[in-house]
Amino acid sequence: MRHLFIVAVFLLMSLVPQAFCQERTAVDSLSRGDLTVIVKGLENDDGTVRIALSDSEEGYTSGGRPFRRTAVPIQKGIARYTFTDIPYGEYAVKVYHDEDGDEELDTGMFGIPEEAYGFSNNAAASFGPPDFEDAKFHFKKRSLIIEISVE
Repeated sequence: MRHLFIVAVFLLMSLVPQAFCQERTAVDSLSRGDLTVIVKGLENDDGTVRIALSDSEEGYTSGGRPFRRTAVPIQKGIARYTFTDIPYGEYAVKVYHDEDGDEELDTGMFGIPEEAYGFSNNAAASFGPPDFEDAKFHFKKRSLIIEISVE
C-alpha cells in the first residue's frame, strides 16, 4: 500500500509542471496578436514592397536586424501583409517599394531615395529615416491594422 501511495505522489508531481506549462502557454498566447500592415500610395505594381518590423531601436536602425521582415506583391497600388503571433510590445515598421527587385532601397545623388518608402505613424523622414521614437507604436491587441503611405 505504501508503494502505491509513493507512486501516486510521483505521478501527481510529474503532472504539475505539465499543467503549469500549459497554463503559461495559454497566458502567453493571450499576449500575442496579428499585425496587418497596409502600404498605400504605390505608383505601380512592379516589384515588391519590402516590410521590416522592428522591436527595438537596434533592429530599426540601418544595418540592424529587424524582428521580422518580408517582401509582398503589390495589387492596384496597395501592398498588404499580416505578421502573425506577434508578442505585445513596442514596434516600428519601415517599408520601401523595391521596383527593380534588387533587395535594396535605390538612392541617387546625396543618398536621396529613388524608390518610394515609408514608416509607421507615417513619421516624416528628414535627412535620413525618422528616429525609432517617432515611428514606434504600442502593439497590445489581438489584431491591429496600420496603414503606411509611401513618398
